Amino acid sequence: MAKDKEDIKFAKTFIEGEFHLGLWSYIKKGVSVLDSFFILRSLSLYQFGVYQLLLTLYAFLSDVFHDLFAGVISNDIVRFVGEGKESYAKKLFLEYAVFRILMTVPPFIYTFFIAPHSWVRYGQDAITWVRILSVLFIVDTLLNLAMLLLNLRLEFRILAIRPTLQKVIQFSLLAYFFFFQHLDLTRIFLAQVLAPIFLLLLFIPALIRSFRPWRKLKTARELKIFKIIFSYGVWEVPQLILRDFLARVRPFLIKLFLNTEAVGIFGIANTALSMLKDLLPTRTLNALMPRKAHDENYLNYLLYYGTKYYVLMALGAAAIGAVAFPLGVHYIFPQFEPSIPLFYILLPSLFIFAFTKIMNLLQLVYRKQNMIFYQSFAKNAIGTLALVVFIPLGGLYGISLGTEVGELVSTYLWYYILLRIKFIEPLRIKTFFQITDEDRRIVGLVRTHLVAMLPWKRNA
Repeated sequence: MAKDKEDIKFAKTFIEGEFHLGLWSYIKKGVSVLDSFFILRSLSLYQFGVYQLLLTLYAFLSDVFHDLFAGVISNDIVRFVGEGKESYAKKLFLEYAVFRILMTVPPFIYTFFIAPHSWVRYGQDAITWVRILSVLFIVDTLLNLAMLLLNLRLEFRILAIRPTLQKVIQFSLLAYFFFFQHLDLTRIFLAQVLAPIFLLLLFIPALIRSFRPWRKLKTARELKIFKIIFSYGVWEVPQLILRDFLARVRPFLIKLFLNTEAVGIFGIANTALSMLKDLLPTRTLNALMPRKAHDENYLNYLLYYGTKYYVLMALGAAAIGAVAFPLGVHYIFPQFEPSIPLFYILLPSLFIFAFTKIMNLLQLVYRKQNMIFYQSFAKNAIGTLALVVFIPLGGLYGISLGTEVGELVSTYLWYYILLRIKFIEPLRIKTFFQITDEDRRIVGLVRTHLVAMLPWKRNA
């Protein structure tokens, strides 16, 4: 009975968290569309390609320095809280905060003093663009630490507002530049830096409230971070470099084999696909699943039913995207019409994302960093090889074909390996389309919690 109550509480937290995060995420998507309108209206295909390359530079350095050990340490902090070891959680959080701040120094020095001179080929303004981006390393570090603390306290309502509010601030700055000045790359990057700074100032009261349970709590003496880093955490170093390696190197491969304009065209299609992935309710899993690390049966249950519903939701999201994307591009951004066929080729990636989401999180929950590393290595090696083969053969279409083939092959191979080592049970896809009594119970549970969240029900 106690376990049933605990599972219902887990489901209630998940539903409420996803409701708030999802609602605000959809609002954010609307604001993002307006952001994109200003940016795409102001930049040529070539300029948008340069914009994508600069963002890729930032993302690559962020992966190497900014996010080092983020997954494994945040996972352990959540586990400590779930086990009632708040003093250890506090100790690890404070150690990690110092570590993260120190790790902003190398990328800041590189992007502010060294990297700008290699971008002069794109004009003298490129030096300014790179230096503005360098400030993001400092700002994003502070913002990510703040979000980790809020996530730890399950402040999903505030976490839900965060990306939307940041987008609204950024949109306001872009709108001002668009209507009252000249919106160029310099002002676009400036808006991206100022928005999180304003957001941090607004969230100070919530951060003080989230830290309050630790304020008078004695910190554990044992040094935790180095113990984690030099044990299973060491696997996160190569894994971190490899995790998004393909996404980071792909724009430069496109530029190498094709041109800068092709980077922008593919960027539009890939961004649209990312927006569809965001429609799936996956935002609270990182904060909730580690709390169930001790309950293998529940995690297996979550693997089957979570994957089932994500795949079904992906069908709906794909149908929406297949209609909305070409219409939006044709009538609003006609210069980007070459991205439409690329988007259709990429669309199956949505189902791969839905099928593997919980499967991948289970490896993190069980601290299988070595498995995550091998998976990342295989995915990036196969994906890079596919791009090198398909881009020269297929041109623009080859970008999406190479991306899709690489993802399909690497996912199939890794799923086969997970089955062979008995890490997971086989997922029978045909059963995803069958309705059982358990499905009816889950739908009823979701409906009950959603109805209870309606304002007039809360006040009743």
